[in-house]
Amino acid sequence: MKMEGQLPFVNSGSMINLPVSAELIVDLSLDGSLVEREFLTLIMSKLRESSGALHICCRVLQVDKLCDCKYTLKFLDLICVDQLSIANSSLSDINNVLSQKFLLFSPYRVLPLGLDFLYLTFCDLSFSDFRFLAQSPQASRLKLLNLSNNPMYWDDFEPFQTLLMNISGTLKRLEINNCLITDSAISVLIPALIRCTHLHVLGFASNPITMPMLVNIVHNLTPLKTLKYVIYPIPVHCYDPWPFQGSLDRRKLAIVQLQLKAMLQLAERDDMTWITSSD
Repeated sequence: MKMEGQLPFVNSGSMINLPVSAELIVDLSLDGSLVEREFLTLIMSKLRESSGALHICCRVLQVDKLCDCKYTLKFLDLICVDQLSIANSSLSDINNVLSQKFLLFSPYRVLPLGLDFLYLTFCDLSFSDFRFLAQSPQASRLKLLNLSNNPMYWDDFEPFQTLLMNISGTLKRLEINNCLITDSAISVLIPALIRCTHLHVLGFASNPITMPMLVNIVHNLTPLKTLKYVIYPIPVHCYDPWPFQGSLDRRKLAIVQLQLKAMLQLAERDDMTWITSSD
């Protein structure tokens, strides 16, 4: 028997009389709210009452701060997770918690098998983290990857390029907003991006990209017929100095927008929407 519930909309009455063996499928958002604590208290009591007959299967897991949720994670079967979102935690902390959960003793970081969605925002990802992700078979089928708000200030972007290559056959949405990605980094990533033939949404706003590189990106991405929505960074020449929002020159931005519109029309991609985060 499968019983499905999603935080915070859970009918506690349906959990009173559990069968001999039951699987409860839940989507969890662990953010420390009162609703979350009440729900988890109910779950824990039912686990104790079931004497092992109740199996908690979490398909969608969102964690705000991993360090505050270690006790809760002990009761979840993370093997079931196919959509994982973790913010404000380092990948090393994620590895420590998940490796203990799976009873694995390995120097490599651990991710649930069969992931479709992976959010690692505000996680201070390092160069070695990207190398791990590029080598991880668990990350080879991703449909959505959000790495926004992780500064990428290193010179070698080969691991990130390899990661994109590995998931190019499945990736539908990529977000790398506010990552300090420069022209040189984008030039390395473009060959991988053009291989993502299923990509539908791309967000790379708030990165220090120049206008010539933005033009290059448009030329390379317009042939991707499945790509419909792009959130692009305002070129640095529109700011004086970059990146202070108060210094944005709206006239220069308007010229950029007109130029991109003309390029999309020339490429016969009126079905494509290119916007900035300020639109």
